[in-house]
Amino acid sequence: GILPEGMYTICIRALDYNTGTPLSADAPSGCTTITIAYPTPPILINPICSTAINMNLPVFTWTPVISSGSFFFYDLYVMELLEGQIPEDAMYLAIETGLGNPVVIHNLATTTYNYKPFDVPLVAGKTYIWCVVARDANNLIQIVNDGRSEVCMFTYEEPYVPPLVEEVEQDLLTETIFSLNNSSVTGHVPLLWQRRVWHAACTCLQSYPDSL
Repeated sequence: GILPEGMYTICIRALDYNTGTPLSADAPSGCTTITIAYPTPPILINPICSTAINMNLPVFTWTPVISSGSFFFYDLYVMELLEGQIPEDAMYLAIETGLGNPVVIHNLATTTYNYKPFDVPLVAGKTYIWCVVARDANNLIQIVNDGRSEVCMFTYEEPYVPPLVEEVEQDLLTETIFSLNNSSVTGHVPLLWQRRVWHAACTCLQSYPDSL
C-alpha cells in the first residue's frame, strides 16, 4: 500500500533472533522523523476557466508536475458538457469509462497542446470541459489525486476571420470622378487619391500645370 501524506516517526530496535530479547535501547533511541509528500497534479492555465474562446485551433497549456529525477507524461481530455451535467462528474466518467466521447490526446511529453486540424472540431456555441492527467513514466511516483488536474470549463465561439486586404482597401477608398473638359485649373488644389483608382476613374489631360 501507499502511505498517506504526512509526518512519520520511524524507530528501529534490535532484538535477539531466538529469544526476542531487546538488544538496543527503546524509543526515542533509534528513531527518526520523515515527511511524505507527493507531487501535485498539473494546474490548468489556458483556456482560462469559465471564459469564452474563439481561436480556430485553441492552445491548451498547464503546469508541469515537479519531482526530482522523474519524468512525466500527460493525457489531455476535452469533451462537450451537456445541459444538466456536473463538470467534475462528467469528466470522471469520461476518464474512467470513455463516456461522453471525449477527445483524448495520450502520452504528451510537454505541457502544451495546440489543437490540430484533424482533431474533432469544436462547435461554436457549445460548452466544453477539459482536464489533464499526469503519470510517472516509470510508474513509481504517486501523484496527488491520481495525477488529475481540476476540471475547467469554457465556451467556444465562432472563430474570428479577418477580412482580406483587398476588401479593406476597397472600403477605405473614396472614388471621385473628375471631368476637366479641356478647361484650365489655376491655384493650388490639394488632392488625395489612391493611384490605382485615379488612373482607372479619371480622364486626364496630357499635361498638368505644376500647381495642380
